[in-house]
Amino acid sequence: MRAKPTLTQVEGAVYAAIKAGNEIDLQSLVVRRLELAAIVDAMPRVLKQLTDELTPLAQAVGFAANRVIDLQEEKAHCELVEKVTALSAAGDSDKTIREKLNLSPRELDLALGRA
Repeated sequence: MRAKPTLTQVEGAVYAAIKAGNEIDLQSLVVRRLELAAIVDAMPRVLKQLTDELTPLAQAVGFAANRVIDLQEEKAHCELVEKVTALSAAGDSDKTIREKLNLSPRELDLALGRA
């Protein structure tokens, strides 16, 4: 079965008027079509303007997100250093500390400031 062709808004109004036996107000249909054409014509410029306004904001959001990630990583590192320092002060060996905190030798050296 073939799909019924879709009518534009203007064609739909004309079709409905004819089917109902009403008079067709061509002037308002022409005006509406001109309004729609003006909107379609303006859209690329409007989208460019919005993009130009949003670009600096998007860059600032990206910078802020990166800063938050940096701070979270710094906090996690400080917490690890505190744990390693406490275990080291308690007399635990490097091997024991690595096992308790599930660290590689390099991670332990970084936490102890030896790397």
